[in-house]
Amino acid sequence: MPATSTTRIRLAARFVANELSISVLTRSWTDGINVLIRVGSSTNYGHDPLGTWIHGRWREQSQLLTYWGPQKADDGCLVAVMQKRHRGNELPKRMYEVIETYLLDQLDCGTADCLRRELKKHLRKVRLTNFVDGETDKSWKGILGLASAQNLAAKAATQGQLNSKEREVLQMLLTVAPLQFGYWGPFKTALKHLDPRLMPREFGIALARLSKPFESSDCSSEVEDLTWMEAFTDIPSENTLLYMARRMRRQLAKIGKNDPALYTSIATSMLQTWDSKLREASYLPAYVIGGGQQVLDATSRFVAIPLDQSSRRDAHPTAWDHHRDLLRNMLPQITISVETFTFAAQVLLACGEKLPSPKGNQLALALRSSDSRLVTWGCAITLRRPSQWKSLSIEHWKIFLDKADTDQIVHLLEKECNAPLPRVVSAAADILASDENCENLAEKSGLRLRSIADYYIKAVASDAMCRRHANSRATSLALLNCSISLCVDDIDQFLSDHLKDFDGLELMELYCKLQNRLEETSDVLTLLETSLLSIEIDKAERRQLILQVLRMTRRRTTILGWKLLDRGVDNDELLASIWHWLKCNVPPDAFTQESWQERRIEMLGELLGRSKDITTKVIDLLQNNTWQINSAQLTRLMLQSPACLRAVWDSLAEGTVVESAELRTFLDQKSGISHAVGELLKADDLSVASKWQHQLLLRYIQESNRIKLDPAFAVAAVATASPEVDAADENLEQHTPVALVEELQSSPVTLAQPAKLSTG
Repeated sequence: MPATSTTRIRLAARFVANELSISVLTRSWTDGINVLIRVGSSTNYGHDPLGTWIHGRWREQSQLLTYWGPQKADDGCLVAVMQKRHRGNELPKRMYEVIETYLLDQLDCGTADCLRRELKKHLRKVRLTNFVDGETDKSWKGILGLASAQNLAAKAATQGQLNSKEREVLQMLLTVAPLQFGYWGPFKTALKHLDPRLMPREFGIALARLSKPFESSDCSSEVEDLTWMEAFTDIPSENTLLYMARRMRRQLAKIGKNDPALYTSIATSMLQTWDSKLREASYLPAYVIGGGQQVLDATSRFVAIPLDQSSRRDAHPTAWDHHRDLLRNMLPQITISVETFTFAAQVLLACGEKLPSPKGNQLALALRSSDSRLVTWGCAITLRRPSQWKSLSIEHWKIFLDKADTDQIVHLLEKECNAPLPRVVSAAADILASDENCENLAEKSGLRLRSIADYYIKAVASDAMCRRHANSRATSLALLNCSISLCVDDIDQFLSDHLKDFDGLELMELYCKLQNRLEETSDVLTLLETSLLSIEIDKAERRQLILQVLRMTRRRTTILGWKLLDRGVDNDELLASIWHWLKCNVPPDAFTQESWQERRIEMLGELLGRSKDITTKVIDLLQNNTWQINSAQLTRLMLQSPACLRAVWDSLAEGTVVESAELRTFLDQKSGISHAVGELLKADDLSVASKWQHQLLLRYIQESNRIKLDPAFAVAAVATASPEVDAADENLEQHTPVALVEELQSSPVTLAQPAKLSTG
């Protein structure tokens, strides 16, 4: 057996006494033997078996219940515990002596006395649970144990000649031994001092394991289990592993300069074994793949992610050009690392070689590559393999839809439309729903995006299995971009049902966007309008929707706004808000000044028709200059609104506040208003009339032939004659009650009882 190295675990054991765990380790040091002893809970729950354990400390003691230092003059109790471990009757006594000598002796008297009483209770049942001999090879029956690993590391450090058995043990140390306390020291020593030419494949595997050290794997039954030794220390730490990876990167770089064949052999083995996602601490793979340029970030401490591989950038390109067979054999084995797949493919393409046919899961690697040539190649392969489409994942289809050329997408989706695959639909939904985050969709408007939208709408409308992949966000974006006609029963029914799952604000957001994106499409707008009028929305949301649509330029949106308003109850506050907004006369951004005034007049008519105090509002329009409405606009408003005309008649009644000069002047100037008001009047409206209403009535009768066509109205008109009307007024003289009777008698209309008409 080779001489003991400067640092070497000699013996290690773990004992259990009830819920108490006692771990003991002896280690050869430069100038002697050091001892590590730790006492704690035997469970993973941190239970305090002695009742005084607080966060790993005894009461207020500054030191842990741990000893780490030189072996003491202990009268052989430690040796007895470790060497006579099978003699159960001696173990409690010897263990008590070890604890007394190494642990209680470093505590104050009071704490030590308390612990002695407690420890005696536990140590009566102490038993050995784990033991390892780090010096004797034969202590472990398998191939690799702690002793054989340490012996090999010592021999590798002295560049000693290895026999075939030792080579087998060293191969297992490099490739399968867990990177944990016990094996870590020999593993690190072997990497530092081993000549990699002895076993380049295993050396590469060791570098790969160093590049993903925390990835657990099932250990071989031929390897001694040392996992329990974590009780001693957490070596190697993450920082230790990262330091070792950076050191081996420098060694690998030297090999690449001095021995290209060895370098490519090691690197190929490493990349194939590693085959993982490139991370900030993947120093070794990043060097091989992209080390021809700077691969570290601005701090020079971590790998810059993502790695730009739009063009070839590997370290030692000449070496790879002459050893392409290694990459050609490795490429089909890569299934996870996009960077490794891209690197190997770039080397082969640079040398004029044809890429080997990819496996199904390798298509995703090609499509995720930052080399556009591989993306195009992967898309073409996908199109040629419809038999594999069902096996492709949602992620793969997302990549295809995101990165393929427009004609490739159109070609594939046309084939898919007859029998849509749920995974493709789900991918299309994800692409549509994340358009703001997708790196390429901003450049893929037009035919490309419309094709995805058309496919999604048709698929979810026609296939029940695909329908579960629909979501409101994707449907919204699809409707904004689709080009197909939606006047199809199955699509209409699907959308009608699906839109019920939207909330009011989602529907309104889509409705607003459709105003600008689909000028020629009205069927979608109709569906949305129907949905907005049918869903349950609270008062605040309904108010927001109404105010939003009234500010849009399309007349149909204004109609929708009034319909939404009519669905509610207690609209006084909302009507007042709209009235105040129109009075302020601030045009929405989408309107010109001229188009806004036209729309404003229309909305005032609708608003007045829904107002409870329309008479007051009409007078406000006449008297208040704030409205900035001229007589022509006001005339148009009244002529278009029966409610306004009725309000004019009511405003002329006795006792109203609007017996104003403004109204009379307006009526004198706009005779058409008087005529329009008169046309609305019925016989019942004439039962009571003020002098101003009578004046309007006379003007109307003078300008129309109503009294000749409507006997009931004529009789009611005669009955309204007032003896107080000034007979000298030329406009009224001919229409005194007597004149009216004469006019009626001369008309072709036969009155029912003319003899009973009042003459005032």
